[in-house]
Order: sequence, then structure tokens, then C-alpha cells
Amino acid sequence: KNGSQLKLSLNTLELALKVIQDLRYSFVSTESKLYITENEKEFYILAIKNALQLYELNNQKEYIEKAYEFAKKSKAAVLLNEINENEAFLQIIPDQLKEKKSELQQNILSYKKLIFDENQNREPDVSKISLWQSNLFKTNKEYENLLKRVKKDYPDYSKLMAKTEIHDLSRLQKELSSDEILIEYSYSLKEDFNQLYTFVISNKDLKYYQKGIDLKFKQNLDYLKRVMSNTHQKSVSLEEYNKLNTTSLELYKILLEPVFHDLNAKKIIIIPDEQIGYLSFDALISNYEPESIVNFAGINYLVYDYQFSYAYSSNLLFNRQENNKQSNFIYAFAPSYQELKTSKSRYSFGELKSSKDEINSVLNYFEGKAYIGNSAVKNNFTSLIHQYGIFHFALHAKSEQDNSEYSFLAFTSTDSTNSNNLMYNYEISSTAMNASMVVLSACNTGDGQIYSGEGVMSLSRGFILAGVSSVVHTLWEVRDETSALIMKYFYKYLAQGKSKREALQLAKIHYIKNVSPQLVNPSYWSSYVLSGNYAPITKNYWTIIILLSLVLIVGTGITLVMLKKRNGSHLKKTKF
Repeated sequence: KNGSQLKLSLNTLELALKVIQDLRYSFVSTESKLYITENEKEFYILAIKNALQLYELNNQKEYIEKAYEFAKKSKAAVLLNEINENEAFLQIIPDQLKEKKSELQQNILSYKKLIFDENQNREPDVSKISLWQSNLFKTNKEYENLLKRVKKDYPDYSKLMAKTEIHDLSRLQKELSSDEILIEYSYSLKEDFNQLYTFVISNKDLKYYQKGIDLKFKQNLDYLKRVMSNTHQKSVSLEEYNKLNTTSLELYKILLEPVFHDLNAKKIIIIPDEQIGYLSFDALISNYEPESIVNFAGINYLVYDYQFSYAYSSNLLFNRQENNKQSNFIYAFAPSYQELKTSKSRYSFGELKSSKDEINSVLNYFEGKAYIGNSAVKNNFTSLIHQYGIFHFALHAKSEQDNSEYSFLAFTSTDSTNSNNLMYNYEISSTAMNASMVVLSACNTGDGQIYSGEGVMSLSRGFILAGVSSVVHTLWEVRDETSALIMKYFYKYLAQGKSKREALQLAKIHYIKNVSPQLVNPSYWSSYVLSGNYAPITKNYWTIIILLSLVLIVGTGITLVMLKKRNGSHLKKTKF
């Protein structure tokens, strides 16, 4: 294609994407919005391709910026839209309509949950399902009519809901320190176009890297997730060990090596795409030769040299970094679990023997309140849900791969059915939380179904949708004892004024250096990742004291020198 054809093609793609965006905003249900988002991904990839071809043709940097804008817009559109919708309702709509909207949403989710649960039974009751589906249809219709009325009667609501705040490059660069970069990935594995685009923003520049990929790229991502998730395996064979490290190196060469060849940043924000969202970059390695013995402790993991944090969208990252109030008071939950399973209880959970110690160690460093055992019930959490501060959960969680709305956190049960102790993802995401950070010290809280263009539909995402600016979550199952140790040192370093991502990095390094060699397997420690705001939660007062002391010492020294000079000058004058 020549330049004029590429420009025409790009303009056509921009118009098509605007139509798709408007169509998504017109839908009410999350399912419909996600369907649109999944089907627009390839339009964005084509737009990126065209914009970069125009840059290569005429060397105008505006086309790199345009390509990056497409990459940004292709991420988490539904999440951003629903956050905007929630904020618009809070700001503009009268309380009576807010309550009605909340009531209808809860009814819709309740009917969907009833249908979901009944379908899990060996012999579902078809008549019940039919009745609930009918009620669900009616309630959905009532909800749609309510939103139509709101859009008609409150025009400002529609404007706020439809806003797509894409920060320009200079705004993003102002947010980055000199030793920090943001890496955003976009890739396609269509038969006719297999490409990975990597956009890298520093505080001075925007670079991009383009690389052809094949099915092996996805297979490597899937393999690493599968192997890392196998935390119950007591030993690893030499063959498995070498394959794990070789795969880790291959992914490093594709995802990071070109970037690190050009830039020397140590603080990295990752905006993943699709299966990359399952990857813990801490556990990647930059060099490896097959070995004759299993020696995880001898591997130089990236966690030693780099601080990684993650985000669904850079817009969301920096918006939340500005807006949330800061509080260091910690609400810490460590439920107890009865070893039972009745015909009325679908789930049973074993005791987490280290969770109480974990909570106590966390509260050694910060003021807070512990909810342990019988006090760690769902109602106590929901009564605190609007509080400012930090929520820490050391508990069981379950990720529902087929329907993320029914992923849950498990609190202490107050009856024998375990029916009232589960906090579902749909309940979390429909709340309005003010917490500055949530720590999900539980299994699989960052896991879930992937939607193309939207990301991983996890419990962590539910808290972000609820308004939390920073979430620490797990990508796969974690061991109770490992969690307790990593969390203890995470909060220790937070108390010293470290940023959240540096505190997590240092906690992992401390774990690696202080456990037996077989427990250095990255499946044990690299599951924990930070999504969102990475700023410190407390000031480093020791640093401030040291700086003030240095200023005082230097100031005193200068004053003494000046006085000495002045006195010397005075003495010289008196001799005459």
C-alpha cells in the first residue's frame, strides 16, 4: 500500500472503531459489552499495523503515538466503562434512583446465581430454572428502562459514562521517574497475521518493537502457567527443571530482551495482553544453560534486579493514583473453616494453619483490627466495606473459570451449609469501596477466564471495579506457610516507606534467601503480583530524619565557615 491508501485505511478503521465503541456504550449487560470487546480486538491490531506502516513510510512520530493510542484503547474498555458508569451515578443521580438501580442489579445477579447453582446439581430442576429465567428477563427489561430514563433525564450522566480519557504521551511521561518504564503489549495470533507489538514509554521517549510470533508463543505461556500452578508437586525432575527454565528464557527473549537492550530501567509497569496476563515476570530469567542437577536457588531470576507492577490500563493506573485518600489502618481477616461437607454444602475448606500468624505479623507493623476465626464472617466485612484503609484477607478463595461472577472469597461460616460465608465476585464489584489497597492472600485471586481485549476476569478485577486503587493478588495456588512469610516481610518493607512494588520484590528476595533450596521453586513465591497504584503507603521517616540531619550539619558547617571568615576579616582590619 502507498501512503494515501494507508491513510484512507486508517481513517476507515478509526470510524469503524468509533461505531463499535458507541455500540458498546448502548448495551446494558456486561456480557453484551464483553462480546463487542472480543470482536473489536482485531480492528485495533489492524489500526496499530497501519499506523506503524505510515510511520515507517514518512518518519512522522505522530503515527507511533497514534499506534500506541490504539493499543491503549484496546485494553479493559468494559472495565473503564463500568467504572465511569458507577462514578457518574454517584455524582449525578438522586439517591432514590441509585437505590432502585442497586436493587435491580442485585435481583438480576440473584436470579443468575440461582440458575447457575441449580445447573450445578446432578439433576437440575427445569421448572425452577424456567421460572427464574422468566423473572430474570423481566428484571433485565426493567433495568434497561431505568437506564434509558436516566440517560434521557440526566444528559450529564451520559457524557460522564461515555468519556474515554486517554492521557496523551506527555501526561504519561510526567508520571514516570527517570528509572521507570511502562511496557504495553498487544498481539495477534490470527493465521494471516501473527505479530507482537511492544510499546515502551520512558519519561523522555516512546519506542515500539514488532516481532513475528507463532503458536509456540501461546503454548509457552500456557505451559508456564500450568507448571507454576502445580504447587502440590513435592519434587521436580531434571527434565522438568530444564524445560521450565528454557521456556522462561524463551519468553524473556520475546517480551523483554529487546527492551532491556535499549533501556536500563529497573522499575517496570506491565500492561499485559490476553495470556500474558497470566505471567509473573519476576520468575523469568535472562540466561540459562541446561544443567545436570536441579538447583532453583542458583537461578538468577529477574526479581533480583527489577521491580514489576501491573495494570489493566494505564488510564486506570494514573487516575486512581490521584484520586484515592490515604489511610494505613488495616482490617485483617483470617477465617476458620469447619472440616465438613454435607449434602447442602458444595464446598469444604481445610484450616489455614498459618493465617492467624500472618495476620498478627501484619499488625505488628501497622495499626489495625484483626478479625480471626469466628469474627471473620462475611457480615463483618460488608459492614466495613466503605471504610478508608487497607483490607488484608488470609483465606480460601475459588476462581470460577467459566463464570467469573461466581468466583468467591470464603469467610467463616455461621451455619452447617457454608451458604452464608461466600463473598461472590458480583457482590464485590457492585460495591463502592474506598480502600487504598486490598491484599488477597489466597489462592487464584488473579486467575480467571480471559476475554480478548479485556483481560483476566478475576477477583482482583472485581475489587478494582469496586474502586480499589491497588490490589495484591495471586496468579495460582499458594502455600499457607509461604504466604505468611512473604506477607510478613511485605508489610515490614512497607512500614519502612518502600513502594508497594519494591516491598513485594524485597519480600520475595527475603523468602528466596531464607528457605530451603527446594522451596525456591518460583511456583511457590512468584504467584504474588501487584496491580494498580504502586506508591508507598507510608513515608520513610528515617530517610527524612537523615536528610534533615544532613541539611542541619551542612548548614551548621557553612555558618561556622562564614563566621570564621568574618572574624578573620575583622582581625585583619584591626591590625591597621
